[in-house]
Amino acid sequence: ALSYMIFTLSLGNYDTFLPLVADRGSRGALSGSAWGIGYLGGIVALGAVYPILSHAVLPDDVGSFKMAFWITCGIYVSFSIPAFFLMRKVKGGPARNPASAWLPSDIASRVFATLRGWRANREFFKTLISYYLANDGLATLMYFTSIYAATTLGFDSKQILLLFLLVQVVGVPSSIVGGILADRVGHRRVLYFSLGLWTILCVAFAVSNGITQFYMLSVGTGIVIGTTPAVFRSLLSEFVDASRTAELFGFNSFASRASSVAG
Repeated sequence: ALSYMIFTLSLGNYDTFLPLVADRGSRGALSGSAWGIGYLGGIVALGAVYPILSHAVLPDDVGSFKMAFWITCGIYVSFSIPAFFLMRKVKGGPARNPASAWLPSDIASRVFATLRGWRANREFFKTLISYYLANDGLATLMYFTSIYAATTLGFDSKQILLLFLLVQVVGVPSSIVGGILADRVGHRRVLYFSLGLWTILCVAFAVSNGITQFYMLSVGTGIVIGTTPAVFRSLLSEFVDASRTAELFGFNSFASRASSVAG
């Protein structure tokens, strides 16, 4: 739980850089490319843990799963090192807050102030609500995919790892292409397409009853799994003032996780 909380905090801070390093006409491409490269990291991590987990079964092989976490941690640290040394403060970003701003009471007051000021950021909050509703369904689908595959279709650890590898391999180019298309034809059009495809996939998963069908549908999932959050992120950046990127994207990170729990 602690590691996931820290991961969530890092994502919120990461997202704040998007409107500061890219202009409005290229944010979709940058967001999609970043998401696609992230899936490359996921492929590296899966490749690293595959020899350990391909035949692992709980609870007998709990040591193998612990080792997989250590390997993933090492990969995450390795890919984070460039950010520590190469990233500099971006001009136009939010000013550094005083130490008193980190008090729990001050943090809570700022969260409520953000909520009370929703009228000043009407489009941002409308998009947030749409994202939460979509994220609610997507997170639920992704979290229960492996459970459904294992309990209903009889997938073993090796097959589940290959399933997620397939999704990420397809997700790399689709995320990049989806981001580029968002800049050219509009973020909303790409989102309408991806959400429509998600709806079709959910219905198809519900009626599928074979391993081959499940793999084929997973390819469709890979097409939109990166495009949807990447384009949502770049669309949100259209409504964020540079001085409030940390506040609003941080609020987005908090509320999106809350919607996942609700799902």
